Amino acid sequence: QDWRREQISALVRRVYLEVKAIRPSVWVSAAVITYGSGPADALEWPNSRPYRELLQDWVGWLGENTLDLLTPMNYKRESVPEQSQWFEEWNAFIASLDSQIPVAIGTALYLNTAGNSAKQVTSALEQWDFAGWVGYSYRFPTVESYQSGVKNSRALRTLKTNLSSLPQNPQPWTPAPTADFRAILGHLTDGGLPFSDAVVELLNGEEVFRTVRSDGNGYFGFSTLPEGVWSIRLQGTERTQSVTLTTGKVTRVELKR
Repeated sequence: QDWRREQISALVRRVYLEVKAIRPSVWVSAAVITYGSGPADALEWPNSRPYRELLQDWVGWLGENTLDLLTPMNYKRESVPEQSQWFEEWNAFIASLDSQIPVAIGTALYLNTAGNSAKQVTSALEQWDFAGWVGYSYRFPTVESYQSGVKNSRALRTLKTNLSSLPQNPQPWTPAPTADFRAILGHLTDGGLPFSDAVVELLNGEEVFRTVRSDGNGYFGFSTLPEGVWSIRLQGTERTQSVTLTTGKVTRVELKR
């Protein structure tokens, strides 16, 4: 399971860095799972269902800065006390991570009445001060239109009326920030072939700043790095390879075993 989880994280990492290498101003987001109850804190994260069952270590992705926007799919029924509690638990957990990555909480419009959707959105934006909200409709915009056959157009008007009372502070959609963005996308080979599952160390001067494993194709990467004197090496070896980073860009590196 650890190995499979790492492959998913490696895929997210590489997609992020490959996109940024082409156009750094593009936003890369992920809609992530929040099944069941929320963990009490980061120490409890490995016991959560997303981590154990879905093999999604999205807390790790935040720590690596391999996303520009996190959208937790916090799809819970407000009318069911247990699920309402889960909704708040996940929000509290995400807020406690103190990540620099903005969060837009996802709510399930189709599982809730218009009034309960407004309640969840208010909680996300006012109580937890998240950057935004994303409402998801699976065929039906509100639970009323699913259960009682209310036309979707009418349900949407009701939903809009309920949401119109929320504080409005629309922000323009802007390019992803690049002023402090510096990253490395590396490729590790052995005799011309990809070398996988190897630990690559990133050094800032003489100190190991971060480590990561190469994926099944030999790729590895480090994102959102501060200014400094950087080099990389294969763990267990002494030879280092210096890397010059350019602000606002992804630096590609070829590393041989």
